[in-house]
Amino acid sequence: MFGKKSKNGKGSCVSLNDGKVTIDCNGCPGASDPSERGCIVCICGHVSCLGEFDTIVLRSSVDVAIGGEAVSCIRELAFIHRMMSDNRSDRKGRRCCRCKRSFSAVVKDQLETFPEVDVALLRDRVSQMQFPDQVCTMCAGDTVKMISTIEETLDSIGVSDSPLCREVE
Repeated sequence: MFGKKSKNGKGSCVSLNDGKVTIDCNGCPGASDPSERGCIVCICGHVSCLGEFDTIVLRSSVDVAIGGEAVSCIRELAFIHRMMSDNRSDRKGRRCCRCKRSFSAVVKDQLETFPEVDVALLRDRVSQMQFPDQVCTMCAGDTVKMISTIEETLDSIGVSDSPLCREVE
């Protein structure tokens, strides 16, 4: 069994037991509603580091269980969210972390609208940038590959018409 402590140190915020992830939503200001953007972002943040699971239970005054194809979609969204959230710019240490051409800098504003990601805008940004040396060019290549991965993953789950939204309704 896996468990993360909540911010106030009382009890477990997230637990994984026998393929079932339980997220304690008590104390969350929002509703435990997976069709809400804030809830999906929170869920993705909690499950992105977990292994295999087939059910998600959101514990609050009214428990919400998510299963089936919706869990598969959430796993994919969590993968994308983690990829966009992690600072992957480390080829030249701190210099890359602060670089305005790094993947993290390119996708930073898209985290505010996640899971809606404007892939065309991201591609356009990268195509307009100039890269001063070979390391920057390699980083730009990685950025283009990660943007393609984001696009393919979002297309495969159909974010606008996702099974998650259909199953929640």
